[in-house]
Amino acid sequence: MIGQATLHHVLFYGPPASGKFTVSKVFADRYGMRLVENHLTSDVATRVFERGTEEFGELVRALRLTILEAALRAHHSVVTTTAFVDVDRRFVDEVARVTDRLGARLSRVQLCPPLHVLERRVAGDERTTYGKIRDAESLRAYLATHDPYARIDADDLAIDNSALSPDEVARTVARHVGLAAE
Repeated sequence: MIGQATLHHVLFYGPPASGKFTVSKVFADRYGMRLVENHLTSDVATRVFERGTEEFGELVRALRLTILEAALRAHHSVVTTTAFVDVDRRFVDEVARVTDRLGARLSRVQLCPPLHVLERRVAGDERTTYGKIRDAESLRAYLATHDPYARIDADDLAIDNSALSPDEVARTVARHVGLAAE
């Protein structure tokens, strides 16, 4: 369990099918953190607004920030996920401000397997649960309009997890952010 003295916020980001949910779940479970993955909020927002609209984006942003702030105020270390693209810069800046204001340490981790790995993973059955991109054609269409390999900051930990298990990635991230396994 993470000590009460240090609150952590670990943000995993990367392209669709990079393993954000899988790795963040393993990481949160192993290190006693709360998981707020991106579909938690986007699935709520799709009940009110069409995905991709300005209203949808604003609701998702507000929900994510509210949940993050509530968890940190309750002294829960948090793992979050997002499919960062450069238009999300304002959002990640807001996340950093909330995290800093509440005294938590923010660590960003980019998962960045190569395209051929994404194309293979995107067809996995587990992706149907959350309405994720599920075929190579849709993935390529997404990649044609977004640069999912864009880095939030040059100092972020970047991991090509194409040949690593989620547990290996979690241990690598833990070493990077200074956490010990339970």
